[in-house]
Amino acid sequence: METAVQDSRAESIEFVLELGRALHGYGASAPDVEHAMEQSSRALGLRGEFFATPTSIFATFHRGETAAHDSTTHLMRVEPGSADLGRRARVDEVIEDVHRAQLAAHEGRILLAAIQCDPDPYPRVLVIACSALISASAARFFDLAPAEIAVAGGIGLLVELVQLASQGSRRVKRVQLVVSAFLAAVIVSLWAGLRGAPTPFQVVVAGLITLLPGLRLTTAMSELALDHLASGTARFLGSVMTLIALLFGAALGVQIGALFPDTLPIEAVAAARREMPAWTLYVALAIAPACFGVLFRALPRDLPWILASCVLAFAGARLGAEVLGVGFEAALGGLFVGLASNVYARTLNRPAATTLLPGILLLVPGSIGFKSLFNLLERDVITGIETAFQVATVGMSIVGGLFVANVIIRPRRLDRAGN
Repeated sequence: METAVQDSRAESIEFVLELGRALHGYGASAPDVEHAMEQSSRALGLRGEFFATPTSIFATFHRGETAAHDSTTHLMRVEPGSADLGRRARVDEVIEDVHRAQLAAHEGRILLAAIQCDPDPYPRVLVIACSALISASAARFFDLAPAEIAVAGGIGLLVELVQLASQGSRRVKRVQLVVSAFLAAVIVSLWAGLRGAPTPFQVVVAGLITLLPGLRLTTAMSELALDHLASGTARFLGSVMTLIALLFGAALGVQIGALFPDTLPIEAVAAARREMPAWTLYVALAIAPACFGVLFRALPRDLPWILASCVLAFAGARLGAEVLGVGFEAALGGLFVGLASNVYARTLNRPAATTLLPGILLLVPGSIGFKSLFNLLERDVITGIETAFQVATVGMSIVGGLFVANVIIRPRRLDRAGN
C-alpha cells in the first residue's frame, strides 16, 4: 500500500515538473509557469513551492506540514521558448482534465510528451509568406511608400529563411540575429544608393519586426511589476542583448552605404508621411493578425478571435492617443485587449494568452527600443535617452492597461497568475 502511494506521489511530481517545462517551452511567463505548477500540485494533493526564471525552474515538494520536514528539491535547466499558442492550448486542456480527475497524473504526463510531437498546424511555405506579410504590414503602419513596403516585405522573407536555416545548427543560431540585421541593412543601403535617394530607418525596422523583442520587453515589465524580480530582470536584459545584436548587425550593414558617398543610405529620422489610400491601412490591419496567428502556431479556430483582439488593440491605441496623449496611448489598447482576452477565456474556457499576445504585439515598444540604440550609436545621446524613456513609458502603459482589465473582469482560474 505504501509503495503504491509513493509511486502515485512520484507520478504526480513528474507531471508537475513536465508541466512547468512544457509551459516554459511554449512561451509562458514566469508567473504563469509558477501559477500552473502550484494549481496542479494542489489538485494532485501535493504541497510545493516553485521558482521560475527564463533559464531554470526550481521546485520543492514537502511531505510534512513544515518545509523542514522531508522535502525534495528539483532543478530543471530550460532554455527560453517562443510563443506556441496551439500547443499551449493543448497543455491547458490537459491541465483541466487532470484537475477534474478525468486523467491520472501519469496519463497527463504522457499527453504532455505527445504534444511536443504534434505537427505544426501550418505549412512552412505559409509561415515564410506570413513573415514577409508582417514586415510589409508594419511598413504600412509606419506610413512608408509602396516601394519601401515592398522592400520591407522582401527583408521579412529573407529573415524567415535565415531563421529556418538556423534551426538545424546551434552555431548558426547564435549569429542569426546579427546576420539577419546585417543582410537587412545591406539590402536597404544598396537599394538607397542605387536609386540615389535616402531610405527611412523604418524600412530596416519593419523588415526585422519579427525579431524585435517588444513582446519580451513587455513581459519583463509585467514580471517586474508583479515582484518577479529575478525573472523580470533576466528577461529585460535578454531583450536588451537582442536589440544590441540586431543593432550591431545593422550597423555593419549600413557601412555598405559608404560605396555611395553622395547619398545618405539610411536616415535615422522619422519617415515623412506618404499619402497612401486609407483602405491600405485596414488591409494591413486585417493581414497582420492572421500572420501573427500563423507565426505563433495558433489553432485555426482561434484566428477570428485573434483578429478581433488586434483590431481592438489598434482602435484602443488610436483612441488613447487622442484621450491620453502621446506615450500613454498604449494603456487604452492594453485595457481593451485585456478585457477582450478575459471575456474570450472565461466564455470559451481557453487560455487568455491566445488573443492577448497577438493583440499586445501591435502595441509593444520593440521598434522604439531599436531606434533608441541606433540614436546612441549615432552619438545622438539626448534623443537616444528620450527614446529609451519612451520605451519604458509605452511598456508600463501596456502593463497598466492589462492590470486594470484584470480588475474589471476577473481572469479565468488558470490565468490568474499574479492576481
